[in-house]
Amino acid sequence: MSKIDIIAAILFLVIGIWQICITVFYYKNLKKNANKGTSPFAPLAMWSSLVIGVILTVLGLSAFL
Repeated sequence: MSKIDIIAAILFLVIGIWQICITVFYYKNLKKNANKGTSPFAPLAMWSSLVIGVILTVLGLSAFL
């Protein structure tokens, strides 16, 4: 495994974990502060954000295996 592969794997892993953390933070914030003015597309945005975070995390982990 070259240095570039390791750097790319670490970046995927860090960005994926960060994306999952931001999604959880947004979910808690939305649950607490949602009202009638909240976009109806918010659940779709959270779902796609979570999926992207999981994909990046799995991609980063699989590069080490």
